[in-house]
Amino acid sequence: MNALVIANTQIRRDPNGRYCLNDLHQASGGANRHRPSLWLDNQQTRDLVGELASDSESGAGIPAPPPVETVQRGLGQGTYAVKELVYAYAMWISPKFHLAVIRAYDALVTGSYAMPEAPRHEAGSELPPAPAHRGDYLVAANRSFAALLRAGRLFGLGQRAAARRANAATEALTGVNLAELLGADALIDEPEPAPLTDPGAREREYLRAWLEGRDEVTNDDVVDALGLPRDRASYMRAAFSMHRLGWVKTRTLNADGGRTIRYRRPGFDAGDGEAVPA
Repeated sequence: MNALVIANTQIRRDPNGRYCLNDLHQASGGANRHRPSLWLDNQQTRDLVGELASDSESGAGIPAPPPVETVQRGLGQGTYAVKELVYAYAMWISPKFHLAVIRAYDALVTGSYAMPEAPRHEAGSELPPAPAHRGDYLVAANRSFAALLRAGRLFGLGQRAAARRANAATEALTGVNLAELLGADALIDEPEPAPLTDPGAREREYLRAWLEGRDEVTNDDVVDALGLPRDRASYMRAAFSMHRLGWVKTRTLNADGGRTIRYRRPGFDAGDGEAVPA
């Protein structure tokens, strides 16, 4: 059976033949008030789901899959529902969209919908017929690219190398060259920047320039200079960087009983009798 296409949007199906409500939502215009989660929260919808579940359990043999199910991970993320729920969801959105869904499904079943010609590989072999529209090819290509890019990064490839290989694999799978469409061929072909052996090196270079002309700073000064929030993690990060730069850490007792952490340039005499290592 070919793909169900509504408003130039291919409606995905799961292995159990259920249709993706998220794709239907996009086909309807994607209005926030028409989100599948809002419809599923309706008592009438719950009653319908319960009736469908009860009806499927009454038959003999292997129990049928649930009428509606949400997949939260992988390429197939989304909420999938049986045909009856698809019709109910479409009617909840609007009578016009309900009619569009009915006609699209009838066309799919009767075979009256003519699939356009699929793109071809460089070798000339024809790709599978779905998705049906150019926009759907782009959606499929985007999903493929995102999954392949994540896989490349997990395999230890650099960002550009992973993007380059993901783009090539996506073109082989879908016939769409995303980098070419976006004019990003040159970008992903650039050599990978050399990794920093010390992740904090760039930050300390910034601090070294900022500390020019200063002999004493507080921990708050350093955290603010780095644009970090004043929390425990930021203070520890600042302390580590200042230590690596060779600045001396001191603690001053305040009148209110608290302590202020300061850093002094090596060899700087603050005039308080403290010996500051050079």
